[in-house]
Parts: sequence; C-alpha cells; structure tokens
Amino acid sequence: MGIVLENNKSTKEVTVGEAFIKVRAVSLSEYLSKTEKRKKVKVMRPKKTSNRFHILKKYFISQLEGLPYDREFRLNNSINGIEAIYCSELVYKLLTWTGNTTPDLSIMLFDVNRDYWEKYFRGNVPDGEYGISPSDFDDENLYEFVGYL
Repeated sequence: MGIVLENNKSTKEVTVGEAFIKVRAVSLSEYLSKTEKRKKVKVMRPKKTSNRFHILKKYFISQLEGLPYDREFRLNNSINGIEAIYCSELVYKLLTWTGNTTPDLSIMLFDVNRDYWEKYFRGNVPDGEYGISPSDFDDENLYEFVGYL
C-alpha cells in the first residue's frame, strides 16, 4: 500500500510514498514493479480532502522519509529508538496529519492465511492489538474508487 505524493501532469511523473524496506518516495513504475504478475493495484481517493493535502509531500520528506520498515505491523513501534512504520500505517499517518478522514483503528486479527502469519511471526502473532490494515481503507463512505493499474 502506498500514497501518491506528487502527480506532475506536465511530465506525467507520479511519485509514491511507500513503507517497504524503509519509508521512501519512489516512481510509480518502481512501486508497481513489486506487484505480483497478473495482480492489479486498486486506486482509491479520499472523497473529501483538507486544505493541507497539498503539503503532504513536504510532511512526508521532513518527518517520515527514511524511517525503518516495521516488520511487526505494530502502531508506534520503534527499532533502536527510531519509529518504524508499516505500509498502511504510513498512509494513515499522512492522511491524519493532513486533516483527511481516515478509517478508525481496529483490532488486528491475522486469521486470513493464518499458517502464513504463524510462520512469519514465528508463532508470536500480534492478534488483538490496535492497528490499521490496507483493507480498512476499502471504505466507500470515505474513499472513492478511481480504477486499477
């Protein structure tokens, strides 16, 4: 999951903020290169945007870029005293900071593909903690569907 930081209409270049390995800005083509073959990327947009949405990239660069990736998928988690962020947490924090409506935090359950999560977390799955997942953003009351890439 990522968020468009810039869409330069004159050069047709799109910059996406992502939390993958670390928090960073990448080109749309680099972002899409990580998508599984024959899978599509769903594009959603907030139905209402705040007047601070235009400074999203500036906030991303000054506050979040370079932070480590949170492989544990925990809110407000840190690695060596530095905040670590996972993909949907990044989008949540950016939208919250810019005053855009966000989904409510929910209790995380790793029950879909449970065998995978048991292996990933080595038997210590963080069920029951509050967090935010990509599926939480699939709310037609808050976001409008734009299309697939």
